[in-house]
Amino acid sequence: MERYLRFAIYLFAIRMIDMPICEEPEGEYTYKELTKNEIEIKVDCLLELWRNLVQYLRMSPTYYPEDEFTDRAFLDHIHNKGTRLFVVEQNQKIIGMIDVSKDSNSFITTEEDTMNVGELYIKQNYRGYNIVAGLLLHVNNTLKKEGVKRLWVEHGTTNPTAQRFWGKYFNQFTYTLTRKIDERIII
Repeated sequence: MERYLRFAIYLFAIRMIDMPICEEPEGEYTYKELTKNEIEIKVDCLLELWRNLVQYLRMSPTYYPEDEFTDRAFLDHIHNKGTRLFVVEQNQKIIGMIDVSKDSNSFITTEEDTMNVGELYIKQNYRGYNIVAGLLLHVNNTLKKEGVKRLWVEHGTTNPTAQRFWGKYFNQFTYTLTRKIDERIII
């Protein structure tokens, strides 16, 4: 049985939807939102991306095994009525994904015209070509047309890639420290 001390620092960041995203992707890619039916059809590909993301997160020195990192949690999330899933494709194959929802956890994020950017992942061999910036731009522009004014994101500070990416497009507004001792240790 694995026992652990959970210690993590999360950064919360927000962006006004009118802030520019100037990077152009290198190459030909298609950005789109998946319908609930398309999610069902492409669920195996989406699960593969999810598992790759979880594997990447496990490399962190502060990774902790929680229920939120299971296939079931991911499937429940993407099937949730309030979750929207956007993907980037090359040659009709999904190479990356990002989800948005109305989730909120602080007074700043509860406004009706504010949405949460959740899980983001792109296959490793497609990184470094501004493809993810293009995906974020597509999400940004889609939601802007719908009247959304702000996007917010939460990520762990032990992930330097996430810090660089989100810090480029979002402005941090708070840090949260989480510490939990595995109750199975206490006798």
